[in-house]
Amino acid sequence: MTGRSRGGIVLWASRDLLRRPADALLMWLCLAATAAVLSTALLLTQAVSDTACRILSAAPSLVVRRVDSGGWSPLPVAEAVSRLRSIPGVVSVRPRLWGPASTENGPVTVVGILPGGARQDAIAPPAQGGARVGPGVAVRDGRLLLGAAGRSFTVLERLPPDTAMVSHDLVLLNWHDAGEVLGIPPGFASDLAVGVYHPQEAEVLVPEIAAALPWPVTITTRTEAEAAYSGPSFRRGSLALLAFSPGLLAMLLLVALTIRERVSRKEEIGLFRAIGWTTADLLRLHLVRALLIAVPGVLAGMVAAYGLVFRQGISWPSRILLGWPRPAPQLFLDPSGALQVLASIGALILLPYLAAALAPVLWAGLSDPRDLLEKGR
Repeated sequence: MTGRSRGGIVLWASRDLLRRPADALLMWLCLAATAAVLSTALLLTQAVSDTACRILSAAPSLVVRRVDSGGWSPLPVAEAVSRLRSIPGVVSVRPRLWGPASTENGPVTVVGILPGGARQDAIAPPAQGGARVGPGVAVRDGRLLLGAAGRSFTVLERLPPDTAMVSHDLVLLNWHDAGEVLGIPPGFASDLAVGVYHPQEAEVLVPEIAAALPWPVTITTRTEAEAAYSGPSFRRGSLALLAFSPGLLAMLLLVALTIRERVSRKEEIGLFRAIGWTTADLLRLHLVRALLIAVPGVLAGMVAAYGLVFRQGISWPSRILLGWPRPAPQLFLDPSGALQVLASIGALILLPYLAAALAPVLWAGLSDPRDLLEKGR
């Protein structure tokens, strides 16, 4: 009585599960919870890293900042731009004006928009006295007080919620207004955004740029900026995964419980062998039985984790990973690397569970049926 049909094996496995519905349900819940916990931690760190890299892909190849004995210092725009544009390989030099400023409800980041700048097609500079603010900036009666002097600005509009990851506490001002709020005189900028002809050669130009300027500077490449943003996310994600180490312990307990449950059914396996079932039939039966529990459970856990991380406008990760105070900004994370993470989690859970389900059956299937029946009694 060998070579049983696939449908017959599935029917036998389904009926076997119905014999112990409570055990099957508890195992399903444990697998789903384990998959959800592990997937959430890894999906979140991967998504934050991918989102940061996607945002920084539009960043300048190099950022040049002037430093002195007191730290950062504004740099003269005209002299710096003329010196850098003469370097072979540099295709654009754009001054930027930005920095922290105080408000009645805490600090914000002020950015000055230069008329006729490279981003004029994307963000038009507000008129003097006007401001565009991010989703997290508190506004009272359409007015915003900025800086130590408490200069008042009219809020023209809020930036879209889907930009909250970079614009949560952002205030966009006219270039002249931003300079007054930040205390930077006309003709000076916070730093320079430098574009190069070959982005992969940006690091080679760092010494030339430093030598071309008459003051000490720090130069940050796009690669260094990506590492600075993604590195802390991975470290915090690893700490979160360690905090969820009981989930890994639960996985080990599930494996041990599965092995014990299979070993306790020696008499049943011996009975199947006595009526003509082969070892291959028994392996197929228990494999299908394990898959009927494990695959739906792991998939349910992964779906729950995906919803927790990639639900539109989530805010809890920004408090945990990014350290944002309340109200936390809504995040719109990039799910591009989710499939690889979910596949890894699925293999991490399914392979040990299936091995634990089949190993005792294989050992018992190779034993003498009479011995199994006698040991069962």
